Amino acid sequence: MSTCAFSPNSPSLVVRPRLVRSRAVDLAPRYHGEKPYQQVVTEAFDGPVLRLSRRMKLLEIADDRHIRRGDALDVIETVRRDLESKHAIRRPGKAGIFARHFAAFAAAYAVMALVWCLVV
Repeated sequence: MSTCAFSPNSPSLVVRPRLVRSRAVDLAPRYHGEKPYQQVVTEAFDGPVLRLSRRMKLLEIADDRHIRRGDALDVIETVRRDLESKHAIRRPGKAGIFARHFAAFAAAYAVMALVWCLVV
């Protein structure tokens, strides 16, 4: 009987869930009168759009405030998602599309029927 390191019964190949503790991110202002980082991010957006120059500036501000780059990107992405959902246009459902197409067909059919009646 061979004992291969890659056999399915090998104890080293057991998949265990990896628990990662979440860190608290300090985004509060450090100095009196300084805006919180999330507010600075919200003000940098032009509607649902964030320009690249402003994004780079936000990352520089985060670096100055000793906020990790990943945390800063998470805050920017969260604000972007919130603003996109706020400015989003609802897509029409299947029933609405069907009703609009049927109304257009019925109107065209009625016009064609009237023209045919006038011709004959």
